[in-house]
Formats: sequence, C-alpha cells, structure tokens
Amino acid sequence: MKQLQWLKTQVGIFDTPKVRYMLHQPNGDSYYVIWCMLKDMAGKINDRGYIYLSSRQAMTAELLARHLGRRKPFMEKVLELFEELELLVREENGMIRLLTWEEDQDYDTLQRRREHTRKRVAAYRQRQAAAADKTDAHHLVEASCFAAAPQTESQVSCEEAEKADLPEPLQRAGDYYQQHFGMISAGTVQELRELEADWGTEAVCDAIDKAYVQGKSHIRYIQGILRNSPRYTQEEQDNEFGFSPAVARKLNQLFSKTGPADR
Repeated sequence: MKQLQWLKTQVGIFDTPKVRYMLHQPNGDSYYVIWCMLKDMAGKINDRGYIYLSSRQAMTAELLARHLGRRKPFMEKVLELFEELELLVREENGMIRLLTWEEDQDYDTLQRRREHTRKRVAAYRQRQAAAADKTDAHHLVEASCFAAAPQTESQVSCEEAEKADLPEPLQRAGDYYQQHFGMISAGTVQELRELEADWGTEAVCDAIDKAYVQGKSHIRYIQGILRNSPRYTQEEQDNEFGFSPAVARKLNQLFSKTGPADR
C-alpha cells in the first residue's frame, strides 16, 4: 500500500490520561517514543493501523525490539502496557493493530460510518414506534379477550389473535452478527450477550457493522471497537476516555499519589 506522507495527532496529546499514565512509568519517555515509532511504522504500512513484516509474517516483540533498538523484555513490557491502555491489540495470528488508528487518521471513513449509524438509528426508532402501535393494538385485543369469564371457543381464538399481534422483539446482537457473518458459535453468542449487558444492543450492533465493513468477524475485534467508541451515559461523562474499570482504577491511583500539584 502507498505510504502516508503525514501522521495526524490531536492537540493537547500530553494532557490525555493515557499519555500521562505512560509518562509516569519508569522510563516513561521511552514508552512515548516507542508509541510514536509504532505509529510511524503503521503509517509506512498504511493498512488500517496494522504493523507487520508481511501479510504472512507478524511483527513480534522480539522483532520490534531489534527494529527499534530496545531490549526484548522492555519491549514486551511496553506492549503489555499499551494493550492494558487499549492503545493496541495483538490478535490471535500475532498481528499488531493500533486501535486508535482510524480515529486519528481516517476522518472520511469515520464520517461515512457516522452517517451510516445515523440512518440505522433513525430506522431503529421507526421500528420502536411501529412496535408501540402494535402494543396499543395488543391492549385492545386483551381487553376484549378477557371480558368474558368462560373459556369458550371464541375466547381461545381471540387469545390466538392476541399472540399474533404481539410486537416483534428487538433484534439481538447474536442474530445481527449471524446475518452479517453467517455461522456463529455458542461461545460467541455468550460473549455477545455479555457485551450487550455492558454496552447495550444498539452499540454492539453498531460495532458489528464496523467490523463487517473491515471484513473482521472476530469477537475481539468487535470488543476493541466498543472500547474505543463513545458511550453516551453518565459513566462516559465521568470517564472521558472510556477506559475499562481496571485502567480507570490505575489512573485514579496514580493521580491520587501525585497530588493536585502534579495534575
């Protein structure tokens, strides 16, 4: 692929909690330098934030250490921290992918996805309105069905009609995933249910859409999208960068030790 000529970065990068946490580590400057080097490598490859030697050869911690002139144990420690901060992910095949790449570099694609999400949310609301209309009709049938006490044949027929008029349930993430990618394992169904419990059905379906656009069906990819997506809840307002609870606790511990003057 064609190499990028420029890399984008946000203004105020050194005020973000992830970078501040990075810099507060022993040899923290080295952590940030390596992060910049990884972004530069991803820009040279220019493949959706992936870092590799070739499409068949992953870039391991040992190879990265040689390439960047660092010791392997230190490089492994750096990669583990970056994974903990949800800056990158090492996939099952060993490929390294920067999770913030598209957010930082691919503005046009993000705009198209936002438009797609806007249209899907509008369709979802229309379905909700239609479901509400069906619910009103169901209440009318219910009133007529239970007016008479005896269980007559007409009453049984009325109950059957009532069942037929019930609103269709909202589509679950497992069904939505299967429509996009086909076969789905029981383990993936369970993981999608857990994601729905944490993020809500709408957010998980949105992540499935994004994974489908990229041709990635792995559940870990979908989890990565969710972790790097805004959560429109009070929790997100309190936790601006959407860290996992473990990361948020570590950040709170760090800043409580440094004191107000260091913040």
